This record gives sequence, C-alpha cells and structure tokens, in this order.
Amino acid sequence: MGCKMTKRRKQKVKEKHSLIRNHPNDDQEQLPINMEGITLIWCDTNIDLDTDDDNEDIHHTMELLKESNDFILFFSNEKKCTDYIKSIENEKLFLITSGKCAIHLLPLIHQHKQIDSIYLFCLKQKPYEYLLKDYSKIIGIYTQQQELIDSIRKNVYIVEKHMATFTFYDKTKQNSIRDLFNEPASFLWLLLFKDVITRIPNDNQAKQELVEKCLEYYHGNQSQIKFIEEFKQTYKPEDAIKWYTKPAFVYKLINKALRTEDIEQLYIFRYFISDLCENLKKEYQIIKENFDIITVYHGGRLRDDELEKLKNHKNQPISTNGFFSTSLSKETAFLFAARFSDIPDEDEVLFEIGATFEVLAINHDETLNMWIVKLKTTDKGSKIANDYIETNRKEMNESSSKIMFGKLLSEVGKYDKSQEYFENLLANPKDEDIAEIYSCIGTTKRLKGEYDDALKDYQRTYTMIINTRPERSKDLLRLLNNMGKVYMEKDQQNEALDYYLRALKVRTDALGPEYFDRDIAILLNNIGLIYYYKGDWNKSLEYHFESVNMKQKCFPNNHKEWCASYHNIALVYQAKCEYNTALEYMDKALKIEEQYYLPDSERRSLTYTTIGNILNDQGEYEKALEYQLKSLNITEKLFPLGHPSLAFSLNNTADVYEKMHNLNIALEYYERALIMYKQFLPKEHLDIVRTEEDIILLKEKRKLQQQHD
Repeated sequence: MGCKMTKRRKQKVKEKHSLIRNHPNDDQEQLPINMEGITLIWCDTNIDLDTDDDNEDIHHTMELLKESNDFILFFSNEKKCTDYIKSIENEKLFLITSGKCAIHLLPLIHQHKQIDSIYLFCLKQKPYEYLLKDYSKIIGIYTQQQELIDSIRKNVYIVEKHMATFTFYDKTKQNSIRDLFNEPASFLWLLLFKDVITRIPNDNQAKQELVEKCLEYYHGNQSQIKFIEEFKQTYKPEDAIKWYTKPAFVYKLINKALRTEDIEQLYIFRYFISDLCENLKKEYQIIKENFDIITVYHGGRLRDDELEKLKNHKNQPISTNGFFSTSLSKETAFLFAARFSDIPDEDEVLFEIGATFEVLAINHDETLNMWIVKLKTTDKGSKIANDYIETNRKEMNESSSKIMFGKLLSEVGKYDKSQEYFENLLANPKDEDIAEIYSCIGTTKRLKGEYDDALKDYQRTYTMIINTRPERSKDLLRLLNNMGKVYMEKDQQNEALDYYLRALKVRTDALGPEYFDRDIAILLNNIGLIYYYKGDWNKSLEYHFESVNMKQKCFPNNHKEWCASYHNIALVYQAKCEYNTALEYMDKALKIEEQYYLPDSERRSLTYTTIGNILNDQGEYEKALEYQLKSLNITEKLFPLGHPSLAFSLNNTADVYEKMHNLNIALEYYERALIMYKQFLPKEHLDIVRTEEDIILLKEKRKLQQQHD
C-alpha cells in the first residue's frame, strides 16, 4: 500500500455569485444526479416558490452554499421532502429547515441513517432550544445567514473528508469498509480496476476528457470552475497528492465514485487516479525506508450499527474502498470526531486504494466519551486478489489496457456501458486492434441477449482475422468459441457444436494436440454443455472433467474459471438424479463465486436458480423458492427492460409455485416469462414452446382444481 504525509492549511472561502444549476424543485422525477457525496436539503413550507422575492432570496443563499457543496435541493412540501430523504442510500444528507417545520419533520426523518446533520434556521432561537435535547443530529440553531453558511461549510469539509471510511457494505453496494472474508468480491474488483487503469497510458486526451466532464457537471458553480481551470493550466503528474488534498472537485467526485463503485465515473478520472496511486507508492517507499512503525489517527462519527459491525470484526481484516485519510496528530483526530468549529491543520497521512487493516481492539474512553478503535495494516486477505490479478495480467498481455477496461465493464455487468465504451474506442482506435474491438462489441451484445446482432459483429471479426497474416490462430479459436455460444443460447445445438469442433480443429492444426491454455479449457467445458443439452450425460461429463484437468494446469486453485465447470458438472448430476452430488458441486461453485463476483452479478443469479432447481427436484420446495426468489431479485435489477435470463428465472420460479400448488401465482410467472421469451428469442425456440406447453397444462390443472373445490 502507499501513503503520503501532507500539511494542509485552513482554507478561507470567498463569496462568489453564480447561476444555480440545481433549481428548487419538489418534483423528484426531475431531480438531477448527485455526483458528490453530500446533498444539502432545504425544507421550508413558509416560502412560496412562486414569489419572486422568495425566489431571489433562495437563489442568493443557495449560491453561497454552493461554495461548499454543489448539490442543493429545496422543498416547500414536507411530505415530498420526507419521501426524498427516505429514498436516498448513496449520499449523506444535510437538512436545513425552520424551527416550525422541524417540529413535524424531525420525528419522521431523524433516525434515517443517511441524515448526517440538521440545521435549524429561524428568527428566534429560544423557542426551539428544547429540540436539541431530543435530536442529537442537530448541529445548531441559527438566526444569521452567515453563521449558518460558515457552520455548513466546515461540516461539509469534515464529513466529505472522512465519510468514505466508515460506510459498510450493503445491498446498495456503497461500501467503504468491507469484511474481506465475507465480501471479498468488491475488494477484488477495486484492486483489479486499479491494476488496469494504472496500465492505461496517460495522454492529453484523457486529461481533456476529465476537464470537460467536470466543467459540464459544475456548470454555473464559479468556485469549482476556478479550481478546474487551475487544474487544466497547472496540473502535473507529480502534483496528484497536492490536488487530492485540496477542498475541491477532485476528491469530492473521486470519493463518491469509489464508494459507489461507479466505474464510468472512475474511468473519467483514470488520468488522475493513476498518477495519485503512483505518487503514493513512491511516498510509501520513502516512509518505509525512514520509519519502522508510524502511528496515525483518524477521527469520525459512527452509527451504532457501524460500531457493532466493527466489534464483530475484531482480529479480522477490513479494507477501505477509497483513499483513506489519517493524521499524525491525535488532537486533530479528536477535533474531527468532535467536529469543533475550526477546520484544523491535518498533518495528513493518506493511504492508497484498497489499504487493508486488522481490527485489534475497540474500547470506550469514559473521559473523552469516545470509542477508540485500534487498527494495524496487514496483508491478510490479499492472496486471492494477487493470484487473480496475476492471471488477469497474463490475459492483459494479449489485450491492450484500454480493451481490458472495456472487458472489466462487461465483467461487472455494465453491458450497455461496455458496448458504448468499445463503440467510442472504435471511432478513435489509434493503435488498438479493430478486430478485437468488434469481437468485444459482439460479446456485449451476446450477453445482452441480442444474438443476431452479436453474430454480425463476430462475422466482421472473422473476416478480419482470416485475412490477416501471419495467422491469428488463438484469436480465431476464441472467436469460433464465442460464435458457438451464441448458437447455444439460440438453442441451435448442432450449429453450436459445429463451431466448437471447428475451434478444436484450429487447436489441432495450428497449435498442436498437446497445446493447452485457458481458451481450450473453456472450449472443452462448452462442448460438455452441448452434450448435456443433447442428453448424452456420460459424454458431457467426459468433456467437463477434461476441461477440469486442463484448468488445473492453467489456473490457480479456486480461480473463478472453476465456477463454470463445477456448475455444469452439477447440471449433469442433476439430470442423472444424483441430487446430493449435484449440490456438492454447486456448493463448490458458490464458494468460489463469493470470492470473485459481486452479490448482484448475473453469475450469482444463475447459481441460485440452479440450486433452486435441484432442491425443487428433491421436493424441498420452500428452500427451492428461497433460492429462485434470490435469483429473480438479481435478474430484475440487472435487466429491468427484460432479457432471456430474466425469463428463465421467472420460469423456474413459476415451476416451484406450481409444485407448491400456488397455481394462480405460477400462471402469472409463466405468462411473464413467455412474454419476455417472445421479445428476445425466435418463435420456434424451445424455451417458448416449453413455456406455452407449461401454461396449457397449468390451466388444465387449475380448472380441475376449481371443479374439485
């Protein structure tokens, strides 16, 4: 890991007037997206937004507040304000309201975990002082505008600087400290992202793209535009640490993107993040050469549930998903924790992305009335990450770093973004491999269920490859394998097998029958799957176990490529009615997936539905339904506009409901599945035929049940 000590001086904020980008608005559907980590909400029912005088005052105040935080929303309706607050998961919220509104509003929203700070702004302070005893998140009661703005400015700085540290992993994927044993997938993803972007060559185009995107986002915010223009004119790679520690757009946008794992936003900042990581690595070596041990401090506020999670992780590794800010000064850390009025000098020590720590002790200091959490740096939990990244680097040697980033987008389920990225790369390829770009576009379309379009892109790639000299045998093998996958998804098994066997012939003719690598192992796995679909269980297992033997030569133990083999072997044993053996293989697959794949990935969804199907065959209907609903929940998030995978999940869920004699619910799911299958698959596809048959049989069964009742 890397870290850097810096000395930060207190910043003064000059008053400037600017246009308001975030207009006062009670219509949530029209609200813009917040790319920073904090939302300022002003709620006051006494102000009429249609009155020019009120509008002028609001805009003037918001202009001043935008000096500290760009994203500001105004509500004149308490219910709409409350609904908005309860809908937010990925930001900290600062609420400004009048004393009168607070009486009704605070009981409804004070306990919401995203509410960080509350400010009461009113003409008289005394009538509302009693609220301070009941609501701990109230920072103060203010009667003067400048006092309010100064308080918010200081608090925004403190919260933004430290909020990335203690936000735990949850279903929204906003995670800043995560248990490496229970949620290593996100940790691994972050390290892989860093490894890829640090290999992408930096150029003026990347810098220009960063500047343009930031100018677009901060349009009308003169204080941030001034920083952006300064960055454009003066930034040098060796200045990355200095720029990150400025109270400016850089750390505001990067911290939010890291916390929410917004890969598109992070790519925009690849130019800067790469420089920052390199600078921290150099500084870490300097510190390592001059100090045996250094003690640093970090101050912040924790919710009760966050504190409990830390207690439960004693002696276990945890990791940050951002750049972790600490201080050499214990007094500075206490000031941050207590949020005293002045922003202190920090004596900052900055740790790199993915820094890993072990929780040593958690004790309460009665004198200070603070919890003291002791951590130490550790390399525990990093072996899996290092093994995977090393394998990824070997693959990267065959693809450029820019192409690897597009593949990473696809791997985390960002299929549309991956396709858009590759299409943009195609428009300005420079030295990139055009054939590989078309192949990658075809793969994103295949993963989206756009099979015919995928084949067109694969065919373009095929034409380019066969006309290239010297021959690109490995690329041709990989392409034929991908084309076979499309036909397999289209339920055209004979065509799929033909492409797979053509790929094997390329291996024999050009590479030699003894040649092995990851692509051959994957190809053998796919051939095994074809024979599974054809009902030849023994031949299917023969190819799957041959694939496993080759993977043992190509991949470290428990690499993610093992998942497909274990999964498909389980399918064969399920078909042979050897359910316990099938579940054993699915358990192996799931344990590996938990290390490599995010909880809401398509791979995890497929595993859940397969386990559900096996349990369904065993007659364990309650357990089967649990797994099918977990799968369905994921696929609905991944494919809100529909996809064959979502139809597949709906169909499997319907089957369980039918077995449980919930026929009306089963029919509803079957019909939803059929509509979706028809949307994506050719009308003669077996999945459509089978689902139509299931619906006919179910209606007959329901009719008999109604007659019996």
